[in-house]
This record gives sequence, structure tokens and C-alpha cells, in this order.
Amino acid sequence: MIVNSTSKENTIAAYARNPATGELYYLDSYATGGRGNINALGVSQGSLVTDGQYLYAVNSGSDDISVFAIRQDGSLQLIDSPVPSGGLFPISLALSRRVLYVANVGDLKTPSNYTGFIVNDGSLQPLEGSTVKLNVGDQPGRVLFNNTGDILVGTRTGGSIIDSFRMDSDGRLIRASLLKNQAGAFGAQFSPGPNPLLLVNLSDLPGNATYQVSGEGNLNPESAVTEESAQDPCWTVFRKDGAVAWISNFLASSISLYTVNSNGGLTRLSTHSTHKIGCGSADIAIDTAGRYMYQLLAVSREINVLRLTNSNIDGGLADVATIDLPEVSAPLGLVVIDR
Repeated sequence: MIVNSTSKENTIAAYARNPATGELYYLDSYATGGRGNINALGVSQGSLVTDGQYLYAVNSGSDDISVFAIRQDGSLQLIDSPVPSGGLFPISLALSRRVLYVANVGDLKTPSNYTGFIVNDGSLQPLEGSTVKLNVGDQPGRVLFNNTGDILVGTRTGGSIIDSFRMDSDGRLIRASLLKNQAGAFGAQFSPGPNPLLLVNLSDLPGNATYQVSGEGNLNPESAVTEESAQDPCWTVFRKDGAVAWISNFLASSISLYTVNSNGGLTRLSTHSTHKIGCGSADIAIDTAGRYMYQLLAVSREINVLRLTNSNIDGGLADVATIDLPEVSAPLGLVVIDR
């Protein structure tokens, strides 16, 4: 599913997926009831999140959040009207059981923040006292929960900061760590498993770094690698065993394959380039079977379907098909839902 974010009406484009071939078939588009923002192009990190039953989407142009029920056939039903995000320019969402947090970018006068909501059968209720105020110009990149849903991590691209918080029983945040000088921290992803690593894309290196996250939410840097060929690494997905990661490079229009050792050390093996230079490789997602990857090409307005080859060459990927998105879209966000 894709958010087609425009300066007027924000819509979700839904596609059926053939699990055998990986190919996509357009179903329909659904209005969110909010507006998109062309300035969000290429800065999406968790702009769509889902628990498999409901889909949550940011409307960065109208400063609110929409919720859809996901029907069995993959179609969507909008639930109520969009809910104000608690700030300006919402860009990223994190969902943990009955709590949802949003990162609001703000503007030149309004500070960035993280704001929480209680989730009840898809409806959102603002969580009083949950807002964590940041600074003007911090420009949050991503908020996400760890695998157990009790630690929230946030990146601040403008401030080159990584935040971490414990969540109390009411859903409010208790600060655990604040790491400065993190070189344009943007995308972030936890590896699978009971003792996950946090991998953060440092867009100002350019490169990537890994961190151990304690049970109390403390962040401990493990390793960092500078990759000049990466050119703006921004999105990450892991293989199920956590030993391999793919990183999408926006400016280079490519996806790089890395090994991740038990200590968090990163080694780049190879890179797969897209069929068009300058297409803007953005969000990537893998199906639950671990057979196909879906790559959002934000500038050329396409979805690239790739097959995982289990090889160390050419990014471990092979092209399958490319699907055109509507010409008027400025695509923002991608999720794969397998039923």
C-alpha cells in the first residue's frame, strides 16, 4: 500500500499481491480526508503503519492522522475524520499495542515534538501529558518501537540526535538516552529477535551505525561505517535472522546489501542499482515469506518489485517488474500486508 501525498488530497493506493510471482495489481485509491505536502517527498519514515487490522497514515499537509480498517479483500474503509497530530507536519508513526506516537516536524517558529495517542479499535484519543517537546529545526526523521513495544526511539535529522524512551503503563514516555553528534540521524530499524540491534542511517556521513539498546532503553553505540557510494542512505529492512540488512539509498537510486555480525558490525557486500538514474529509491519492504522486496521510487512515481536471490552479488536482488503510480502523486510510505 502506498500513500500518494499531494498538495491537495491525500490518498492511499492499494494493490493486490501475487505471493507466487511477487507482482502487484491495482485495486483502488482511498482518500484519507486530509492533505499531503509535496515537501515531504523523500523524507518518509513510518508514514504508514499497520497492525494488520488497521492502517494509520500521516497527512503532512493538514497536520493530522487518518485511520483505515483493512477489509479481508484488501480494500480500505476510512474510520471517522482525521485526528489532529498534536503539532505541525507529522511525518512518522510508531505503533505499540494500544499506543501510537507521531513525530511532528514543526516549522520555523513551532518546535518539533513527539506526541502520543491511545488506540481503541482503530480510533485515536490524544494521550494527555504525552508530548515531548524538541527544538525548532530538529526535523524528526523516524519514531519506532522496539520489538517488545516498551522502548520508543526517535531520530532528529536536523539536530543529529537519537532519542530513546521507556514507556510507562499509561503510555507516556520516560527519557532513557539522548545521543548527540549522530551525523544526520534519519532512518532507523530494529533487527529481528529477542536481543535486537538498532540500525540507524546517518545521512550526513553518509553511512550507517548500529546500537545496542538495553532493557531500560539506554543506547550504546556499537559500530559505524562510512560509505561514500551510499549517497543518502535512508531506509532499512532486515532478513528474518537479522544477519543481513538492505539499505535504500535515495540519491544513488540503489539498494545496498550488508552483513550484520553479532556485535553489530556492518560489512557492505554489493549494491543493486535501479533501472532509472534519479528515480529516488525510498521506502523498501519485504513480504513475510522473505521472497520479494518492494521498493518505492519516489521521484519517478513507481513501485519496483524485486526477488531476493540469496546471493551476495548485485545486492542479493533481481528485478521482477515495475508498477507505475498515478502521475499526480508524490508517493510517501509503503507497507506490505500478508494475510
